[in-house]
Amino acid sequence: MLESFFRWLDDPLNALGFFTIMAQGIRTLGQAKEREPDPMKKVYTSAFKAQVALELLKEEKTLAQLSSAHGVGTTVLCEWRAIARKGLASLYERRDNLADPHAAHEKQLEDLYAEIGRLTTQLNWLKKKLPA
Repeated sequence: MLESFFRWLDDPLNALGFFTIMAQGIRTLGQAKEREPDPMKKVYTSAFKAQVALELLKEEKTLAQLSSAHGVGTTVLCEWRAIARKGLASLYERRDNLADPHAAHEKQLEDLYAEIGRLTTQLNWLKKKLPA
């Protein structure tokens, strides 16, 4: 069967048509189709997700109890808990990393003020030396 296909492709017109159709198909595969929002899918706010995730991390209630209390599926709750656990460490890393840019900004500000001082001194000297 493949042999007959390759013989068919030996004809330049067949090959041109085949590859044109394949290229069009690949192009259309690459284009993202816009999906209409699913009216049945619930959308939760980030504040609600954070509140429920906090309750999940406290572990005072079971997963099933929280699921029925908030009307959210257990799979979704597990995803939110995993996201919360991964994100907790980054909250503290950002705070530690803020000190470095702040110090760099202060150093840059100090250098810029020093440059302004030098340029002002040079400008005043030039004004005195050059005839007006």
